[in-house]
Amino acid sequence: MGLKHHSRTLATLPTLADAARWKMDKDTDLAWLDQVHTVMGVLRAVGVLPVTRCSVNGHLHSLFSAMIIEAHVWAGDTVYVHTRKLSTLATQGISTHMLGWLDQMVQAGLLHSPQQGKANGAVRLSGRLLRHLS
Repeated sequence: MGLKHHSRTLATLPTLADAARWKMDKDTDLAWLDQVHTVMGVLRAVGVLPVTRCSVNGHLHSLFSAMIIEAHVWAGDTVYVHTRKLSTLATQGISTHMLGWLDQMVQAGLLHSPQQGKANGAVRLSGRLLRHLS
């Protein structure tokens, strides 16, 4: 689960992935699904998610977009990138592509990160992305 920090749970990648998978499998909230597709469209439009090979990686694109929505809905627009070690992420069930996509979101101005050009630590969704979710 998420890391504890000042008595609140931080939205780590595994925590967000678990929440997103559960909602994708169980929930029929059409507004939530619309937001997932909106985020996926924005990420594809700016080149974060590739439009080639969608038939191969489309499920990962949907999961990643759903994770971003979960961060927006319950984590105060913050994703906590707790590690950049790919083997640790893979062991935790996180696609190694996702770290690269987060980095690309930082570079595209869709995430604010304490480390320039890389998603590391507590990264926040930017207004550039949030305006599509209101």
